[in-house]
Amino acid sequence: PMLMLCGDTFLTRLPDPVLQQLEHYGNPALGLNDAFQAVTRYWDRITHPAQVIQSLPAALATMLDPADCGPAFLALPQDVQGWAY
Repeated sequence: PMLMLCGDTFLTRLPDPVLQQLEHYGNPALGLNDAFQAVTRYWDRITHPAQVIQSLPAALATMLDPADCGPAFLALPQDVQGWAY
């Protein structure tokens, strides 16, 4: 099992451009971390620090379930990381 905790673009979109930003003109909310949706069993973007309380146990349950196991991914936007601190 593998748990990926990756930094993500700012939710407020004020600092533009950033390293994880993808140049897609039809969807400005699309980032490079969205590419992990196709290869992980559990994928979630944390938009508030309190969501970790629900998402982390669900990610661990997905990783440890013998019938449906696979990698889990949690995207942590940079401004949410600051709010949590």
